[in-house]
Amino acid sequence: MALQMSCECGEKFNVETTQRGTIVKCPACSNGVKVPDDRGGKPAPRPVLAEVEPEEDDPRIVFDCPKCGNAMKARISYAGRSTLCPKCQASVTIPDKETRHSRPAKKSSVGLFVGLGVGLLLLVGGIIVAVMLMKKDGPGDGFAKADIDDLSLVPANAQGVVCLKAATLWQTAAIQKAVENYRRDNPAKPDLVKRLETESGLKPEEIDRVTRVITDVSKEEGWTIIKTKKPYDPKALTSRVRNPQTKSHLDSPYVVGMDSQNQPIAFAPVSPTVFVVGKEEGVRQALGLIATPIAKGNLAPVIEMCRKDDHVVFGYNREAGRLEGSKGGFDLNKLNDMELLSGTLNIKEQTELNARARADSDEKAEKIRGITAGWIRGAQTLLAVEIGVGKIFPSAKTEQAKRYSKLLDALKLSAEGNEVVVTMKADSDLVLPHLLGMSR
Repeated sequence: MALQMSCECGEKFNVETTQRGTIVKCPACSNGVKVPDDRGGKPAPRPVLAEVEPEEDDPRIVFDCPKCGNAMKARISYAGRSTLCPKCQASVTIPDKETRHSRPAKKSSVGLFVGLGVGLLLLVGGIIVAVMLMKKDGPGDGFAKADIDDLSLVPANAQGVVCLKAATLWQTAAIQKAVENYRRDNPAKPDLVKRLETESGLKPEEIDRVTRVITDVSKEEGWTIIKTKKPYDPKALTSRVRNPQTKSHLDSPYVVGMDSQNQPIAFAPVSPTVFVVGKEEGVRQALGLIATPIAKGNLAPVIEMCRKDDHVVFGYNREAGRLEGSKGGFDLNKLNDMELLSGTLNIKEQTELNARARADSDEKAEKIRGITAGWIRGAQTLLAVEIGVGKIFPSAKTEQAKRYSKLLDALKLSAEGNEVVVTMKADSDLVLPHLLGMSR
C-alpha cells in the first residue's frame, strides 16, 4: 500500500509503507521529506541539508555545487557530510566554511551572429507551441487571478533572451507581403498562419509579446513567455494537451502532458494575459521567479529594451555560459572575450539590425571585430565559388548563395572603445524569405 506525501514545494507523490520513519527525496525539488512512522497525521516536510534554515547556535554557510555552480546552504554543524545538489543531483560534501566558486563554463554552440539565429529559431518554436494551445473565447478563469508583468519572468542572469512584438510585427506591410510571396512560391508546404487560426481560433495580431528565455542554448533549455492582448481561457489550454496532469510548484499550479507531436510539454497560466510554456523544468524555474524575480544581471538592460518599440530584441550573456566548440568551421572559443551581446531587429521596407558586443577592454573589442570580419570574408569567398559554379550549373542553391552574399555585403563592423558595433540595412524582400524558410 502506498502513502501519499506532500512536499513544501507543493509536489504530491507516493511512497511505500516500508519507508515509514525515513526521509525520502521529493521527485520535484529534491528536498528531503520525512515519512511519518504512524498511520495518521500529515507529514511535515523537511528540507535536505543544503536547504536547512539556520538556528541561532548553528549558523548557516553558503557554498556552490562544484559541478553546476548552484548556490547551496547548510548548517555549519553538518560540515563533512554529503548532500545532493537540488539542481544537478550531484553528491556534494558540505565544507566547514563558506566557499563560493566561479560558475563552471556551460557549453554553448552560439557565436556573435549564430546566437541571434538560434535564439530566433527557438523563439519561433515557442510561438508555434504556445499559440497552438491558446483559445481566444472567454475571459481568463481557473488558475489566473491577478495580472503580472511578463518580463518579470525573465531572469537578468540568464544566458540569453529574445523578445518579439508579435502583433506589431505581423501588421507590417513587409511581413504581410513576405508571407503572401512565400505561400505563392511554396504551395506544397504547410501554411503556418492558417493552421494556427484553424486549430486555435487565435490570429497573430492578438499576441502582444513572445519572449524566449534561454538558460542553456546548447541543450535548448529555457521557457517561452506569452503575453496576449486579451484574456485567455486556462481550461482551453488544458484541453489541448494530451493526458494532462496538474502539478504545483511554490503554490503555483501548472500542467504537464504531451503536445500534438507526442512530445512532453508543460504550461503554467500565471495571469489572465500571461502564461509560460516549455519543458517542465523550465516552467518550474519560471514559476520560481514570481515570488523572487532576478533583476540583477548582465541582461537587465536588454530586458528594459524589450519594453520599447523595437520589433525584436535579443541578448546573450557570457557570464551565464561561455562559448565552446565550433560552428560552421568557426572556432567559437575565440569570441569568449565578448561579455555581452545585445541588439535589435526592425522590419519595415528595409530590415535594420543594430547590435553591440561588449568586451572588457578596447584591445579585446578590436580582436573580436577582426575575428568576425575574417569569418565574413571567408563566407563571402565560399559563396562566390557557389555563385561561380551556378553560372554553369544553375540551381536553387545558386539563388540562395546570391541572397546570402548580399546580406553579408550589407553587414558593417566597427570597434568603438570596448564595444564592437554591428549594423545591417537591407531590403526586407531579401531578408524575410530567408527567415521564413528557416522557420519551417
